[in-house]
Amino acid sequence: MIPAPTSAALRYRPGQAILLALLSALVVGAVAFAPLYARSLELGLLRGALDRAPVAATTIEISPSRAGGGAVPSTEAARHAFPRELAAIYDSGSELWSGTVRVASRLGPATPAMYAATEVCAGLTIDAGRCPSTAYEVLVSTAEARFQQWQVGQLLDAREVRPEAQTAPVSGQLMTIVGTYTQVPDATHWLRIRLDGRAGSSALDPDGTPLLDAFVTVPATFSEHPADTQGRGWRYSVLTVVFRLDRSALLLEGLDRLRPLVSAAADAGLRAQPRLTVRSAIGELADDVLEGQRQVRLIVPLLMAQLALLAVVVLGLVAGSAVEQRRQEIALARLRGRSGTSAAWLVVAELGSAVLGGAPVGLLVAVGTDALLRRIWLPQPLPVEVPWTAVVAALLGAAIGVLAVAVVVRPTVARPVSELLRRVPARRHGNAVALLDALVIGVAAAAVLALATGSVTGPLALATPGLLALAVGLALAHVVTPVAARFGDRAAQDGQTVAALAAVQVARRPAVRRIVAIVTVATSLAVFATDAALVAARNREVRARIETGAVAVLSVATQDPALVVRALDAADPDRSVSSPVAWVLQAGGGAIQTMAVEPRSFTHVADLARERDAFALQGLDQAREARGSDPLPAYVVGGLPPGTTPGMPFQAAGLDGVAVALTSIGELPYAPGERSANTAVVSLAALMDRPHTTPAVGRMQVFLSDLGAEPRVSAALQAVGAPVNAVIRTADRQRAYDESASAWGLRLAVGVAALALLIAGLVLVLVAATAWRGRARDYAALRMAGVPEVTLRRASLAEQAVVVLLAIGVGAACGIASAAMALPILPLFTTPWTALSPDLTLDGTAVWGTVAVALVGLLVTATVVARVLVRRATPHRLQEVQ
Repeated sequence: MIPAPTSAALRYRPGQAILLALLSALVVGAVAFAPLYARSLELGLLRGALDRAPVAATTIEISPSRAGGGAVPSTEAARHAFPRELAAIYDSGSELWSGTVRVASRLGPATPAMYAATEVCAGLTIDAGRCPSTAYEVLVSTAEARFQQWQVGQLLDAREVRPEAQTAPVSGQLMTIVGTYTQVPDATHWLRIRLDGRAGSSALDPDGTPLLDAFVTVPATFSEHPADTQGRGWRYSVLTVVFRLDRSALLLEGLDRLRPLVSAAADAGLRAQPRLTVRSAIGELADDVLEGQRQVRLIVPLLMAQLALLAVVVLGLVAGSAVEQRRQEIALARLRGRSGTSAAWLVVAELGSAVLGGAPVGLLVAVGTDALLRRIWLPQPLPVEVPWTAVVAALLGAAIGVLAVAVVVRPTVARPVSELLRRVPARRHGNAVALLDALVIGVAAAAVLALATGSVTGPLALATPGLLALAVGLALAHVVTPVAARFGDRAAQDGQTVAALAAVQVARRPAVRRIVAIVTVATSLAVFATDAALVAARNREVRARIETGAVAVLSVATQDPALVVRALDAADPDRSVSSPVAWVLQAGGGAIQTMAVEPRSFTHVADLARERDAFALQGLDQAREARGSDPLPAYVVGGLPPGTTPGMPFQAAGLDGVAVALTSIGELPYAPGERSANTAVVSLAALMDRPHTTPAVGRMQVFLSDLGAEPRVSAALQAVGAPVNAVIRTADRQRAYDESASAWGLRLAVGVAALALLIAGLVLVLVAATAWRGRARDYAALRMAGVPEVTLRRASLAEQAVVVLLAIGVGAACGIASAAMALPILPLFTTPWTALSPDLTLDGTAVWGTVAVALVGLLVTATVVARVLVRRATPHRLQEVQ
């Protein structure tokens, strides 16, 4: 319960108490929000990583290695290799059998794959017939049945495909077609396996071996009759036990164990007899999330710590102004017999009560803001968690607020009673305050110098704007007062009443230095934070566009560029929206990969987000004139291979993987669609003209500049037997970057910028609220002396506006300088960008937009404060008790 004297004091100045409580709420909210939002970001990182990862990327697959025939693989051995420590977050495992059979087809003998899963028909649409239920019953794809003219109920003579070195007889086995299927697109049940899509096509070998869609059967087909000496049964079936992740059971606290446990299981499998292969990409996913956690735990607290520090400084300064206003009350308490400590407790109780009253509000605001941002920015659904560190941070923030009040009360109470009774404090002689400010300026300057010279790196660079602005703001504050005094004297001599009154008020007000320093720091932080957020967003967009290569990129299931070219000739003959791209990697250390393109279509279809003029690719169109062993012209990305000088031929892989001679005719800044360097860009037509054996292209892609062309081009590729097996879109890749720890952390900077300007505006209001009675009496005395009200209004406005404009201008300059120093060492991405360096050019929209918002917001606030002060300067103010 608040004591009666304290309650009465709070009621006497309710506006001041409310504003102090609001400022305290900002302090507590800032320090409590950091752990709240950091935890939400960590949960969002995990949720986003799981949402983006296909099921196959989070499974653990265990396969026995079988060399030279033998017993059917043991499921027990495979299951035993699973790390038991992960049993709580994975299912019990399912079996997937596979083998290869030889059957007759319309195009000749074929060797389709045959699969059997625990849940036979999961991920399939049964178009005719039923699911297999007993051994040697099979499903065939609907497209294959139509092409081969197979019927439900028909018997197929199928033999297991075995290595040529095996001399054991292979008996035939009749299999019954019991139904036809179509694989569900993106079916998670079959993981990476594409069952259909090959009907009616042939392999690109010299014999043109027919390709058939896979058969689907039951596990009993593989395990019912073990191989015997007569050749019956399966000798070369492959068993894979697949353990699927329970994504709802995966917690942040266990991520650091995933990679070590999976690696240990893989090592144990290689030592087992028979050897087992343990495969999983869950370790990479965990590492990405852990790296994001590391960045979040640095970026968010540092951003909010600067905001909290600014709020604490403001709270202390405003509390100091409130204490100055109570000097006469302290003197009266001292004259009535109270000690200095007792009088100090009276003031601390009054102001501290207002501070503590704002603490619960700050915690509630932090929780509400975290909930709002979690719903707007982060993937859903996310569990609601309030970490204990948030409550501790809120208590710490409240304690710091009360401590700030106690610190500013002590010097005032220690003054002599005669000095406390003066309405205008006597100016102190000496350098005590100047030395303290000089110490703060020196420490801040040393920290900025360390950041500028690279002694401090990483997310700690976020401290740069606050430190630089603090040093400059304090130095500026000490310059403003004497300059204003001299200007006021000169203006008075020249008869400029408005300028003289404004300058004198600036020179004699102790709060001016506080306003200058705080507005400078707030503006600098706002400019830097907004620029950092927009520069980071720009670089995420550019990186996504460059690494994708085009608006959409189709990955084609073929190694023959001729098929892709034929399909595009039919679907897009003038190449207005499509361009084929072939990638071939030459084996060997330091090898350079080949990127084969159609120069004319590539230059206008590819998404060249930076340095478009460098991609004219002049000279590649004439590459077909080079015959025989003459080197083909090429553009190089990332430099020539080791040991090669400009003009010297070098080797890269041709379409069949065999090296061809190239010569560099220029350099490109990056290879669209590729994250790494060391690439030779050559003419696809020239490579196709060169004699080569069976194509062995590593990746065959089609770049698209229009998403609307995707269905048409995909259908044309399917028609020539080169189906699309994956589609990469720029929007999807950018979404992944926008959901990274660095992106979410720096996006918070915009909110920090807005709050910094809000705090600056509160300073103007709070300083006026703590000293309005004295200021109103001064203006009332001037009115009684004959100064017109309009003159007083202009002088009051000029006094406020000059200080605000000066601080905003200097703060903006500090923010720009901070961006130049800090952005090069800020983590704009969770993973390094190796292809290019980020573009850290100052974002003019961010700078001038922030300055405009600061000018409008703070000038409007200053105008309102000035008008209110003059309006309250009525003659009866002179009769109030001092």
